Amino acid sequence: MLDIRFKRINYNEKCAPKDLRSNDQRTTADCGAIPGRREREAARIRGNRVRDLNKIQSEAYRQVEQIRGLADAKATEIYSKAYNQSPEAVAFYEFTRTMQS
Repeated sequence: MLDIRFKRINYNEKCAPKDLRSNDQRTTADCGAIPGRREREAARIRGNRVRDLNKIQSEAYRQVEQIRGLADAKATEIYSKAYNQSPEAVAFYEFTRTMQS
């Protein structure tokens, strides 16, 4: 092996050298703002957006499944009434099911 290069070193917060600790502890000279605050705020906003989108999607999926269940129940009720009107209707239904399979 000839060469080793580190892309990133993660320090435990307690063990990190003082000058490498959180960016929040250092301030910029030009505006006095804390570096990283914008990045944290952007990450928080993105996280909230993802959470809200997931909530909307799960609520929509729940409503779709509920509507689908009601529609299936109504269709089953209609088929039951239609095919159980007479013995001939039952025989016809059994015949059509046999032909479909």
